[in-house]
Amino acid sequence: MNRLKSAGAIAALVLGLATPVFAGRPQAAPAAEAAESPYTAEEVMVPMRDGARLQTVILRPRNRSGALPILFSRTPYGVTATAPKSAPKNWAALDKDGYIYVSQSMRGRFKSDGVFTLSTAVHPDDPNAIDEATDAYDSIDWLVKNVPNNNGKVGMWGVSYPGFAAAVALAHPHPALKAVSPQAAFRAPFTRAPPGPRPGGRAGRGTGARARRPGRPRARRRPGSSGRRPAPAP
Repeated sequence: MNRLKSAGAIAALVLGLATPVFAGRPQAAPAAEAAESPYTAEEVMVPMRDGARLQTVILRPRNRSGALPILFSRTPYGVTATAPKSAPKNWAALDKDGYIYVSQSMRGRFKSDGVFTLSTAVHPDDPNAIDEATDAYDSIDWLVKNVPNNNGKVGMWGVSYPGFAAAVALAHPHPALKAVSPQAAFRAPFTRAPPGPRPGGRAGRGTGARARRPGRPRARRRPGSSGRRPAPAP
């Protein structure tokens, strides 16, 4: 019996000493919480006027409250449905101002309904036409009406084909579209510039000629010269 009492006393002493030590240490955050993204992500299917639905991902900064403008991009290259683990470096200045980032897979791409046409055609005078300009209009209309805590202002941006997708929204702009930044925007590969000089001094495609500056004489080759610079001496 005495041995049992002694063992119990030792156990109580050990537990009594151990409890304050562990209780005073901050517990490590779960891995998911420690790697929490600075944005919340939501994937939605935005309806178009013809019933097609386009895959759209909405990222909202966690550390922002109140109404924010929407920065919208449309792409044929696919969108990521999860929030990034950290803020992209090229978003640093944008994050300081505060934006809701929205990215969308264009019609017929990935989870989006419809057929991808790879076409730059727009039909601003045809109320029944469906094209990239109308999809941009319908998307913006849905976003400003359904995304919580937006301030009703939308900007569009993009590089290459997403640059075209941003620019084409200007063919039939939604009233909420306040700014567009198309960068290195794609254009139809078979578009040809008309013959004749263009700004910059180069003739139009297909002419095979260069425009000379006014008053500048045509360069002439010396007899027997190939017109090439001689190779440097060894």
